[in-house]
Amino acid sequence: MPNTDNPNGFRPWGAVLSIKKFEKDSSAARVFRWDVIEIEADGGVIAAAAGQTALVGTAAAGSAASTADDLMVYDDPDQKFEAQDDADGATSAQTNAGNMADHLATTGSTTTGISAHEIDISSAGTSAAGFLLLDLVNRPGNAWGVNADIVVNINEHLRGQIGRAGI
Repeated sequence: MPNTDNPNGFRPWGAVLSIKKFEKDSSAARVFRWDVIEIEADGGVIAAAAGQTALVGTAAAGSAASTADDLMVYDDPDQKFEAQDDADGATSAQTNAGNMADHLATTGSTTTGISAHEIDISSAGTSAAGFLLLDLVNRPGNAWGVNADIVVNINEHLRGQIGRAGI
């Protein structure tokens, strides 16, 4: 049975190691729950664009556009997340474990408020990128291949070891 195409951001996987409040500027766009979050030069946070290297975690809740807000973020550099591969241009495989990949910053659901950020599986490789691909989420109905749910860790975390290369 094929994996279900259901992007829903980067959800904490396993124990939550830390959650902290960050300030979101009133100029920032909407943030969806489980969007990848980056810090800006002024110290405020926004939903991260693909390829950003100042990542701090993922949003625990959403926040409206053009609204200053206290945004709770799963922010520990060692936090693991689960996210779906985008199945665009490549297919995930067990050989991706240990590789790096960026994320796709697509707009979330205005109905559910849930993120649609996904792993950009076509970017998977040994070059430094936003996320370290660790393993397949062990869940019935989930398998390597199109739209697999994968356990990841932020590689380009603002407080972590930035720029590691994959294996």
